[in-house]
Amino acid sequence: MISAVAAVLDQDQNPVGTAFLLSPRYALSCAHVVERALTGVTSPEVFALASSEKSQRTSSILGSSLKLHFAGLGKVLEAKVESYYPLNYDDVTLRDISVLCLEEPLNRLPLTLSLSEDYWNKHVRIFGFPAARPYGSHAEADLKEVVANGWVLLRGGMDAREFVRPGFSGAPLFNDEGQVLGMLSAGTQAQREALMIPAKRLLQAHPALSLDLPLPYPGLRPFKAKDQRFFFGRYKDLDLINSELKQNHFLVLTGSSGTGKSSLLQASLIPFYQSQNWLCLYVAASDDVLEQLSQLIVSNWQEPGPSQLLESKKLKASLEQGSLALHEVLLSLLKATQYSGILIVLDQVEEWFKPSQSFWVQELMTSSNNQIHVLSSVRTDFLEVYLNTLAMQVPLF
Repeated sequence: MISAVAAVLDQDQNPVGTAFLLSPRYALSCAHVVERALTGVTSPEVFALASSEKSQRTSSILGSSLKLHFAGLGKVLEAKVESYYPLNYDDVTLRDISVLCLEEPLNRLPLTLSLSEDYWNKHVRIFGFPAARPYGSHAEADLKEVVANGWVLLRGGMDAREFVRPGFSGAPLFNDEGQVLGMLSAGTQAQREALMIPAKRLLQAHPALSLDLPLPYPGLRPFKAKDQRFFFGRYKDLDLINSELKQNHFLVLTGSSGTGKSSLLQASLIPFYQSQNWLCLYVAASDDVLEQLSQLIVSNWQEPGPSQLLESKKLKASLEQGSLALHEVLLSLLKATQYSGILIVLDQVEEWFKPSQSFWVQELMTSSNNQIHVLSSVRTDFLEVYLNTLAMQVPLF
């Protein structure tokens, strides 16, 4: 992620702020950072929201070029100022945003925006380029209330002064999923507070940015975890499924083909559980459910390496022979990883389920408890076959 974050350089090649890639062609920074880089003007250490200083340089700044130092890539690239909204811009929702167009597209994965507006008490990580930190610096803070113009206040503790140092302006603010919630504008060191310009405002500043973003509709394939910022409108379903799982610990989600079962699970339910510090094991299109489950357990238990495949085969053999019980393995995994719980999702059951696999599906369901939740999704036309094979009373949604 941090390789997509750059220092904005002034005419003497000194960092004066931060910018970050939103697409291979476009980077974002604060207007006051761009102004300082091009003119040498140093804004006072106040909230950008409170600034009343009139800028007469807009026309000369638009179209100007400056340099961005991508320290993580070891590259200095030239960028042109394509959009520039100074601190005193008439539309307060666009103030202090500048869009920079790279002279050549950068073949690097850009950062992902989150358009969520659930800000209160969200912990964020910030990466920027303050003075004497040529390779950047990390900081942390907590988002607080939304202020009058729609920006968001963030506050640090007694030892969290880093993010208000000059040079952090223009830095991206990351949530726990690594998505960018917004851009840091300016702050006060004495109060350890600053303001974030939300991601939605950043897109409003330059419509062409949306052209380089991933398409919000994935076509015929289901929404996945990486698409969750585009997945809306199933909040009631999520609440009901979560309530059922809390009460019964296992559940069968059923519906006709194309009604969005997989999208609901991958882009809504799983991200929700992950936000609650639950480990999520997703099983789909498996000829051998126990083999895939064993691989998922081992991959979350051990460091990546060539021994994982061997260990997963050993685990599967031990479960088949009965020397290990599945619920004991899952509880041991919980203790080893310090997750709050485990959610196991068996998706699109009709595509892979065979009577020979019913024993392990039954084992999963009987292993469920307050810390282990199990959900399987099945197409309506296959539901009767599935339930008859399991020969269990299963709650349906």
